[in-house]
Order: sequence, then C-alpha cells, then structure tokens
Amino acid sequence: MKEAWQSRTIGGPQGTFSHFYCLDKHWCIVELPWHDENHDGLSDPNISCIPAGTYTCIWRIGTSKGDCYEITKVPGRDGVLYHVANYGGDKAKGYATDLLGCAGPGEEIKKMYPDTRKYTWVKKGTAQLGVINSGLALIEFNNFFNKESFILHIEEKFVAA
Repeated sequence: MKEAWQSRTIGGPQGTFSHFYCLDKHWCIVELPWHDENHDGLSDPNISCIPAGTYTCIWRIGTSKGDCYEITKVPGRDGVLYHVANYGGDKAKGYATDLLGCAGPGEEIKKMYPDTRKYTWVKKGTAQLGVINSGLALIEFNNFFNKESFILHIEEKFVAA
C-alpha cells in the first residue's frame, strides 16, 4: 500500500494549505482553518480542517462529490473526501470556501480573487489564497492512486498566513 505525506505549511482564516507527497508526485492541498469551538481538542465537523494524524484513504463510488477518495476514521466525522475545491477560507470571516471539512488538491497555492457572484458573502476585490487547477489536479490524483487504498500522514509545519 502506498504511503503519502500531507505537510501543512500555511494556516489562517484564508485556509489551511499543505504540500502532499507520494513517491515522485506532488500536489497542493486546501482545507478549512482549524476550529475547536467546544475546546475538546478535536476539530469541529464541517468548519475545520482534518486533525493531524495517520489515516487510511479508500476509493468511494457515488459520493455527494462523485467518485473520489475518502479519508477514513477522522475523529467525529464521516464522509471526509478529496474533491475539487479552490478555496478553503473561513466563511464567517468573509472568505470564500468550497469545503465543508473535506480537502481539495490543486497544482499550486496562489493568491486569487474569488468570484463574488458565486461567493456572495465575499467583499468584491478581496484577495485570498487558494489552489489552482483543482479539477485537473484531482483527475491526476485519482489516476495516480488508481482506486487503491493508501496510508495518509497529515503533519503540521505551520507558518502564519
């Protein structure tokens, strides 16, 4: 079984960003910022990134986001997926997001300007970090793992965003 490492390097209200490595492959990953509103040490479902740790990822057919990988046994959560997403900001702080606790692969982390017609809560002209070409990156990601399960290690090496 392949092993992959997702090393978080940037975290803040614009999102949590990681570099994902497996063998000679690399993707950038976007997730939501960390939230633990009830102070139990676990991330809050649907509004937070996945807690650091080791997980098994399995291929799922017919999820709400189509056929994709699920990160299993995330504490307090079900249905945590890798799917198309460019933004993972804190919606309550006015940032764009495509996520509800899942993760989105991309080709590069880049400052972008969210479309305020889609993200109606975002102030026009607001720049935000995100990942580019998520759709293409997800296809490459899925093809690389070829529907085979893999071990995922999520580690934190943060700098403030």
